[in-house]
Formats: sequence, C-alpha cells, structure tokens
Amino acid sequence: MEKVHLKLGFSSKFTVDCHGDGRRRSGGLCLLWRSSVDIRISSFSLNHIDAVISEGLPHRNWRLTGVYGYPNDSDKHKTWQRLTTLFHSCSLPWMCLGDFNEILYNTENKGYPFTWSNGRCEEDNVQERLDRVFAIESWLLLFPYVAVEHLQCYTSDHCAISIYFDDICFPKPRGRKKIF
Repeated sequence: MEKVHLKLGFSSKFTVDCHGDGRRRSGGLCLLWRSSVDIRISSFSLNHIDAVISEGLPHRNWRLTGVYGYPNDSDKHKTWQRLTTLFHSCSLPWMCLGDFNEILYNTENKGYPFTWSNGRCEEDNVQERLDRVFAIESWLLLFPYVAVEHLQCYTSDHCAISIYFDDICFPKPRGRKKIF
C-alpha cells in the first residue's frame, strides 16, 4: 500500500495486515486520506477500521467505519455483531462502507447493481452486491447531497466505491446515481 497511497496522491494511511486466521484472505484493510483531513483511528481489527473525522468546523465531526465482512457463512453474524457494538460505542454521525460479504435481498444475487463477480462463465457465473455504503440519519443530515457510485474495476473481482460529498464538485453523471 506504500506505493498505492503515494501514487493516488494521499499523504496518510492506516493499514491492517492479514495475520493469523485472516491470512487466508488476500490483502488486508487500508484507509487513505489527505493531510487536510484530521483522522483519529478509534479501533480496528482484521474486519474493520473505525475512525473519527474532524473537519475543523464546529459540529462537523463524524465517524467512518470501513468493513470487511466475514466471508464464511458460519461467521457472517460476527460482522453484524461488531457493527452493533460499534454503533453503541459512539453517538457521532456515522457512515459504514466496504465489502460486507453478504447480500441483503435475493434480488442482489445476479441483479443490478452487482459489485462482485466470481469471474466464471455462463451458469457458473455468480454476481452479487457485496460492497455497499450505509449511513445513519444524523450523518445524512450532515451531508444531504451525497452520492455513491460503484466504479468499474478491471484488476479486482470487486467494484470500488466512490463517495461524492456536497462540498465538492460532482462529476458529470454517467447513468443513474444513487443517493442513500
């Protein structure tokens, strides 16, 4: 990630490497940010990075949690238990994003917009919406014009998530935008 964060123009990073049981996963977790943003890491594990973002304005502190959901069916409940614990640990406006490794509705299996594919052909192909963004109402009130876009990625089996805030210029729309 050392080269990636510099190549993308980010001055700061926080990484969680895979170790122990997590070694079966590829990669790890990484949060990148520019020096103009004040970020304090609150907690982290093999499956999350929780941070408080301070924008330097009164009442503009908020919370960001990056998630990598447990991939095994027998452990998926642990992702939601962790998020419940994190939710109760802080009352700041909160946004969660990442690979939750779980579909919420049957329509998210072979349905648009899927964000992950196993890359196989025809009847062996599986497409699911695993990558998403959630926010609580207080966060949505802080950023009422936010848009989320899943970007096409040709080097990964997942789509990257791009979030456009109301205080920056929105790109020209390319198809339908989702506001959450």
